[in-house]
Amino acid sequence: MNGPTSIAITGIGLATPLGIGKDGVWSALAKGRIGLTNLTLFKSPRCGVFPVGQVRDDLAALGAPRKASRGDQLAFLAAREALSCAFPDGLGNRGNRAGIALGSTVGGMLASEDCAERLVRTGSFRPGPLRRHEPAASTDLCAGTLGLAGPSATISTACSSGAMAIAMASDLIRGGEADIMLAGGADSLCRLTLNGFASLLLVDKAGCKPFDAHRAGMCLGEGAAFLVLESASSARSRGARIFAFIRGWAATCDAFQPAAPDPEGRGAARAMRNALAAAGLDAGEIDYVNAHGTGTRDNDLAEARAMLAVFQAAVPPFSSTKGFFGHALAASGAIEAAICALALNDGRAPPNPGFKTIDPSIGLAPLTEPMSGPLNHVMTNSFGFGGNNVSLILSRTQSRAAGHARARSTEKFCPVSVRAISFMSPAGNTFLEISRFGQARPLEPRLLDVRPPFPPCRVPAYACDDSGVEADLDPVRHRRLSRMLKMLLACGSRAMRDAGPPAGARDPERTAVAIGTGLGCLEDAGAFVMNLFENGERTPMPARFIQSVHNAPAGRLAIDFHAGGPNGTFTHRDISFELALWQAASALGAGSADFAMAGAGDLHDPFLLAAGRAWKWWPEDSPAIQPFSARLPAGNRPLPGEGAAVAALTRAEGSEAALAQVTAVRMGQQSLPFDSDAEARWILDALESAGRPDMILCGADGFPLHDNAFLDVARALGRQMGGPVPIAAYKHLCGAFYSASAFGFAAAVGLCSGALDPAILAWPPGGGPGHFACRRVLLLTRSHAGARALCCVETPSS
Repeated sequence: MNGPTSIAITGIGLATPLGIGKDGVWSALAKGRIGLTNLTLFKSPRCGVFPVGQVRDDLAALGAPRKASRGDQLAFLAAREALSCAFPDGLGNRGNRAGIALGSTVGGMLASEDCAERLVRTGSFRPGPLRRHEPAASTDLCAGTLGLAGPSATISTACSSGAMAIAMASDLIRGGEADIMLAGGADSLCRLTLNGFASLLLVDKAGCKPFDAHRAGMCLGEGAAFLVLESASSARSRGARIFAFIRGWAATCDAFQPAAPDPEGRGAARAMRNALAAAGLDAGEIDYVNAHGTGTRDNDLAEARAMLAVFQAAVPPFSSTKGFFGHALAASGAIEAAICALALNDGRAPPNPGFKTIDPSIGLAPLTEPMSGPLNHVMTNSFGFGGNNVSLILSRTQSRAAGHARARSTEKFCPVSVRAISFMSPAGNTFLEISRFGQARPLEPRLLDVRPPFPPCRVPAYACDDSGVEADLDPVRHRRLSRMLKMLLACGSRAMRDAGPPAGARDPERTAVAIGTGLGCLEDAGAFVMNLFENGERTPMPARFIQSVHNAPAGRLAIDFHAGGPNGTFTHRDISFELALWQAASALGAGSADFAMAGAGDLHDPFLLAAGRAWKWWPEDSPAIQPFSARLPAGNRPLPGEGAAVAALTRAEGSEAALAQVTAVRMGQQSLPFDSDAEARWILDALESAGRPDMILCGADGFPLHDNAFLDVARALGRQMGGPVPIAAYKHLCGAFYSASAFGFAAAVGLCSGALDPAILAWPPGGGPGHFACRRVLLLTRSHAGARALCCVETPSS
């Protein structure tokens, strides 16, 4: 194995309440300018009195796309600056090996709220803004406009999302998946978060005062930040300016409560210790800590206790910069990482605005003035809902021995074993149940009623039977959870039960959770937002707010199974599941976890169904999904489906108890213009020595353009491998939805383990299962928005 790759930061871009552009923001920080002001972005009867970190610049006038959401615009401006900073003359031919990892919490929620407000106040449903609702819209905008054709990922781990994106991007470069990564986060202010945090009594009318004895809550903010990451050798070979190096990182989960930290800060302390170990540093070598420091009573106390546990009596100088910007949620970790890189360059650490009085329960005082002097190593912490903790360590110089003392794996992929898998689908919840269907007996859609205040209609769709879900849940602890949470928790419970040893003897602190979801917990987010307008913000719904975040399922799984290892949520349209699987496998391969749960889920929602009918996608007489049939009427889209799945994973050694092995996972952007031969070469490069697949299992859904692309790739792959490769599809069993590939993965595991007959799959005309053994299945996923992913599933003895 080659030595670990040092990751250099060669570009920085910032869009914050202190200005657009890194130089202006750093200058404003040096002058002590505070970016907290009155809210003017939207009207809020209850929360308009709170100071916020609002970006005042005209984003469109600065070049941001006018038809994009506000979050998209902020992301674009920061991403454009970072890339221009690193590559003043443009990427050139480097774009094919350049990717993007973006953290986002609310996506286009602000515009979606406008849609909901119009519906409540006038009865008019105009779903146009919902097209930009998803967090992945920001990622796709930046990738498409800036020429990034490498891996794309959207991460949504609440307030740690931006930091997690930087960590993931670093590992993609170390693993050889990309040469250059644009990594950061973006979020805009919106009514959901402002009213949500206020309903939890976590917002302070008097401003943000992190670590102060009289602190009473946070101030919400917005913004975006991006770093350009590349290997140190690449940066030096082209003479690039290097701002700093990503020395190491670690992620943990409190597994304590959905919206409150472990009061002793144990999960945060483990993240800091593990980051130090990954960086090959002692605690005494950290010169400055950029604290998460939200200004809430519990969070600041827990973080202080964590720092004391790690640094003992020698806590380094520290500060929270949220008093300058407000808490920009997913963007905060990225903004703070950018500030740390600039601090290392300038030899000056920023102060902690708002601090006046030491809290006796904390016993620590942050910096109250800028600290000048040499900085060699700095730590930045990001903690979020669901107990997600990420600690990054940045250094001024390249790390010793060109890498970490405890290096993360530099292999492209570390094979993992699937010990168990559980799913809920419209066709059934076990392999035996779904075996009743197939091309000879297709699964028929149901008509779902959409009721007021939406325009009443009936939408044909594939729906799960979740009537037995309560049997796997605690009737007291889980009674108020939404359907999405219940289904994923039930799948997790079944997978953990079926996995058996070593699952029963696992170390909770070394158990990772990774979940994919294209749209998140829409039931909770929609209920919370509609209630705001129906009741004039008088009676907010705090329980709904807590469950509205995309990472609520991953957080609840961690709580239920005491999983304190890395915890991630990915929301990148159709490849959300593959990203979750990649992260779980990476945690196992890097040695930061010994056991992992990887899964995904998306469910029907009135907003989704009503929007699809308004766009005339799903007339009441729409046909069932028939992959490869070319029978979908013009203007129609494949019928919507839903489902959830969770797999229990371990490292591949000792795989005798495994159902299957995963030997490759890769993400990227489709070739433009579409080139089936280029797609086939990408597949072959990912498979490397895995060998010829027995079949391709793809996401064909009856949409001709989509289906034909899969068929063209299969033919091109056959040409390059010296013989045809059979291809089949699975969406006639589950419908079309963002995380459907999790069901496809379950089907691949069933095929390789002998639990599923290939005859139930959909085959192209003239194709069929024949009489071959499915020992190696290639799962292919494509998104209409341009993302692609593959996963190779094999029998353990392959």
